[in-house]
Amino acid sequence: IQAAGKEFWETEVFDPQTDQGEDVGMGSALRVSKIIHDALTVANMNAWHYWWKNPCSGCANGALWSENPKAPTKRLWIMGNWSRYARPGFIRVEAPVEPTTGVYLTAFRDSALSKVVVVAANSNNNDVSQSFSIPTVTPKKVTPIITDPTRDLVVQASQNLTSGDFTYSLPSQSVTTLVFDM
Repeated sequence: IQAAGKEFWETEVFDPQTDQGEDVGMGSALRVSKIIHDALTVANMNAWHYWWKNPCSGCANGALWSENPKAPTKRLWIMGNWSRYARPGFIRVEAPVEPTTGVYLTAFRDSALSKVVVVAANSNNNDVSQSFSIPTVTPKKVTPIITDPTRDLVVQASQNLTSGDFTYSLPSQSVTTLVFDM
């Protein structure tokens, strides 16, 4: 599709395992994060959309909003790890797809080359110490933003950097966005 000069958009998808019953937690959120990751990195899609916003009454719910209680699901929050930080005008850049078993990376940069955003999903049941490398440039600082079973897009303290190599402990069962200021 890309070689033909065409855009490739995902338009209608949801977590099919929610057909078994409502899962508003990190289980479904991590399955959806893998769907997003694969669409953007493996299939090289130009855009990704989640089509089911509101729950239906009395059915298994794969929506972004839960039926009971009426509240945002973790699916909604993990989507924010991409949509709040990889903004219009950003382009996807190469990153190791699965640098560690159960860890999936999607990376972007802005057109001014002032920010690099890496979304790291850790589907493991343990924290993973993951190294990152931004070649030829030393970022000034990195700010992590975490969604996990107890946090929803919680901004962590920024860390100043002195090299393009950086290691971060990704919490278990989480999606973490790392915003690098260049």
